[in-house]
Amino acid sequence: MKRFIYPAGKWLLAGSMLAMVAACGGGGEEGSDAMVLPGLVVNGLGDQPAETLFNPWLASVRFFRADSFTPGSGDARVGTIQYSDTRTFQQHIDFYSGNLEPESCEVNSDDTGGGGGSSNVPYVDGGNAVVINAPNGIWYTIGQSSTGIYEVDNELPEAIPAGSTVSIPGNVFPSVGAIPITEPAVPVRLLPLADVVSIDSQYQWEGVGGAGVSMQISFLEYDSAGSFVDFRITCYANDDGDFTLPAEALDAIANNTNTLRVRFTRVKRSLDLVEGVVVFSRVSVAE
Repeated sequence: MKRFIYPAGKWLLAGSMLAMVAACGGGGEEGSDAMVLPGLVVNGLGDQPAETLFNPWLASVRFFRADSFTPGSGDARVGTIQYSDTRTFQQHIDFYSGNLEPESCEVNSDDTGGGGGSSNVPYVDGGNAVVINAPNGIWYTIGQSSTGIYEVDNELPEAIPAGSTVSIPGNVFPSVGAIPITEPAVPVRLLPLADVVSIDSQYQWEGVGGAGVSMQISFLEYDSAGSFVDFRITCYANDDGDFTLPAEALDAIANNTNTLRVRFTRVKRSLDLVEGVVVFSRVSVAE
């Protein structure tokens, strides 16, 4: 079972994410019409109301890299999805702004693993392979592992080059020539000094901020033999350099009999209209 918990004084009411639109400096990639929500920046709508913009096409673009283990830690997953013709851009905003609560923690207390079930996501063929293009040419090619899914695990050779884009050749899914992708800055941890944590640990880093940028603080559980067990606690924080664990997260640490190690990850999430398709991108870099 997973449950969200929040530091004192930082409860968010349902639907409050969309009410928290605010101006944000920096970034450089966002247009003047960007909608900035906690942990998500929305681009490309111009003067079009999101609730009247119908678009069935969604490209889900996700990258992850652990800087201290590069090369050999880069993951990528691109999904090409076709919804019904009645799908609106507003529905995507509602979904992606609603699945991340800032300044909260999620405790995974299910030790049984549980059943995963089958996916209802309507993936469709986007071509044989998607290509990551750097300014000087093709950087990496990812083949289609199953219909509409292109992924590699621990295979990307290095940090994504600045100015890179993803291209989708198209088949059932439309062709998209250039989806911009940019890695956020690598997190620089200040506290705790050691990976292993206790209830007395403090959590500080060099804050960067920016539109759509947040921090994920993960607590990885290892057994007495040093084998990985689970992501026991995951916290979502504003990228302001400091986070205080709520009481229930502290209780989870205190009651855990295994070793918990902390990992800081900076995440940038955006929702864009690119060449006639909706693109959700999540690019993250761990320390």
